[in-house]
This record gives sequence, C-alpha cells and structure tokens, in this order.
Amino acid sequence: MSDILEKVLRTRFKVLDEEALIQEIIKNGKLHTCSENESIIAPGQFIKFVPLVVYGSLRITRTDEEGKEVYLYHIHAGQTCAISLNCCMSMRPSEIGASAEEETEFIMIPVSHLDEWITKYRSWRMFMFETYRQRFHELIETIDNIAFHKLDDRILKLLSDQAKAAKSKKLHLTHQQIANSLGSSREVISRLLKQLEKDGKVKLSRNEVEILF
Repeated sequence: MSDILEKVLRTRFKVLDEEALIQEIIKNGKLHTCSENESIIAPGQFIKFVPLVVYGSLRITRTDEEGKEVYLYHIHAGQTCAISLNCCMSMRPSEIGASAEEETEFIMIPVSHLDEWITKYRSWRMFMFETYRQRFHELIETIDNIAFHKLDDRILKLLSDQAKAAKSKKLHLTHQQIANSLGSSREVISRLLKQLEKDGKVKLSRNEVEILF
C-alpha cells in the first residue's frame, strides 16, 4: 500500500515535492475509495481528516437550519477542501457537507498533522494557500451568481460544473435535485429547463439533462 500511495503522490500531487513531506504522508495518510453519492463529511461533524482527491470528484454543499442544501463547488483530482481545512484548524464542527459525485479515491490526512506541516514544509504551505485562493475565487463566483445572475444562468452554471465533475454532458439529475442545489422550487426549475430546451441549450429526458452548449 505504501508503494501505491507514493506513486499517487508523485503523479497527482507533484507540487508536494519535498521528500520528507512525501514520506510523512506515506506514513500517516490512508487511501480511501467511496462510491457515488456516498457522504464523507456531514454538517455539524468534527472533521477528523482532510481529503486529497486522487481521482473522481467531491461535491461540497452548505445546509441551512431548515435542511435546505445549496451547492457550493466541486473538488477535483489534485485538490483538497479549503472549508474543511479551516474547520479543522479552528477546531470547529464542519460547516459544509461533502459527498462523492462519482466513485472517488482520496488520501485521508489526519487533522493532527496540519499545523505542524504548514510550519515545517514549504510545499505543503503553498498547497494550502493555493487551495484557499482557488476556493475563495469559486465562492465569489457563487455569490455573484446568486446576487447578480438570473436563475436560468445559475442553472447553466450548475450544469456546466456538474458536467465537468462527471466528465459527461449527459447528467443523471432530477428537476428536484437541481432545485435543491439552487435553493429554488421544482416547478420554477422545470419551467426554466423547458425554456432552455426550446433555446437549444439543453435536452431533457426522464431524470436526465444533456447539455448542448
């Protein structure tokens, strides 16, 4: 298993180029595979590990007090989750949920090593800073979409993100799932999807949306 983990690190996480750091991750990290839609982090839990995604993708969501779930962003191969990092380092319960968009493999890094490695290893520190930068940019885009874009534009953005994560333009999504992700109602989403189909931007079938743009 250590040989496999070393190969994964050297191919997927080339930015982590310090030999001592690689050996520490091999010693303390653990490869884990989860199935499609499997939850790995739930809101309110204390996070015990940070995931470094090897292949597949993780869907990050936020849930309000009424249980309504809103999509934030995806984590792809070679990335990790900035919000989970923040919760770990501040010793707070998770503010987000994370589930597998598809079968996904990731390296589980115990939270007990995060502070030490940021101080000790330049490449780990730079990897964390770049993660925060990327996620901050994506969250600003999400806020812009909610504040300034029409709901049909937000639907197209969500479908585009989903297609990138699934590596397919045919998405197995119900209108209710899209509504949940965007904090809207199924009726409104269905109406807008039908209009987008008339505009030639999507093709609808039962529990499936194919994007044409």
